[in-house]
Amino acid sequence: MDIEGNAVIKEEATRFFIQLLGGNVDTSNSEARRNPLESFLWLGSMTKKLLRWDEEEEIASIRSATKSSIEVLKKVTLKLDDSCSKRECAICLETFCAGLEVTRMPCSHMFHGNCIARWLEKSSLCPLCRFAMPVH
Repeated sequence: MDIEGNAVIKEEATRFFIQLLGGNVDTSNSEARRNPLESFLWLGSMTKKLLRWDEEEEIASIRSATKSSIEVLKKVTLKLDDSCSKRECAICLETFCAGLEVTRMPCSHMFHGNCIARWLEKSSLCPLCRFAMPVH
């Protein structure tokens, strides 16, 4: 299932649960209908989809990224106008300073080269946004 499909499923499930809890979310365009039996069946199908999505994401998180995808990550040198106080490596939490070479993921998040390489050897997902790198 693609990322957009997962987002739609999560949004639909959230809207339905809010309605079940007495919220005033309009679900007229969703698969959850006013008929209690249809709502129950819809909830079951949404639960299955969410569990499958969680399982797929968990599998991706424990699979390492391909060595070639790690090697081609773009190296960037931070410029003087990049403030040291605004950026840090989310893995080791060290502050980035101007002139430092960092590695940029395809999602644009930046890390120390060694930090992100070690991370991607254990998980194929960006530690900040869970962008999926190619896996073995």
